[in-house]
Amino acid sequence: MIEPGSIRPRDKDGRRWYEGDTAIHAEDVYLVVESASASGALCSNGVFYYWSALKKPPLDRLGIESKCGTQTVFDCGGGWPAQQVLARRHLTLGTVYTVQSIRIGGSMSAVTLAECPGEEFNTCLFGRERAALALLADQATRALAAFGAAALQAHRNDGEPGDVDGGTLQELAEKHGVLERRHVTEPCGEGCSCAYGGFMPGECYFVPAHISTVVKEIS
Repeated sequence: MIEPGSIRPRDKDGRRWYEGDTAIHAEDVYLVVESASASGALCSNGVFYYWSALKKPPLDRLGIESKCGTQTVFDCGGGWPAQQVLARRHLTLGTVYTVQSIRIGGSMSAVTLAECPGEEFNTCLFGRERAALALLADQATRALAAFGAAALQAHRNDGEPGDVDGGTLQELAEKHGVLERRHVTEPCGEGCSCAYGGFMPGECYFVPAHISTVVKEIS
């Protein structure tokens, strides 16, 4: 993901598209990205460079071949400024969203998202699924680490180690995103404890899919 604060080296083989992008900047000079667009980046030296003149081009865009249910990450790295402004009103940078549909137009393709019904966004504002999955894995790892640290702190009890009850662990897990509370009307499967205890319909706790994936990898 290209975002403000990213550091990108000059590429000696990059084409110089206009006067401001000249050979006076050595290829081993590293520039900080101040802002990014579909075509290039305004860097810390006050010069706008096309991506061809900077190493490591921006994240691959969400493709029109993507299917419903595809995970995508909003990085606002493409599209016209007006499209970026509109998207920022509804979406959060670096957040993963779920593709609901993609519409192919004459000069652009637009995507609708399950988390933001009724709105369309330019597909080039989003990264491909692999970027979204990598981000989800990172978020899951951080959430599990935060939960583990909080559980350890609760167990040590400010210097007086003791038992941590299940209710406390559940609260900590929900606080750090390791558990997710949902309203349910049907059993989640065989052996559903909520249905067995007569708490249906009601609220039930689930482990989010991206958390489960990381737990399986590290356990």
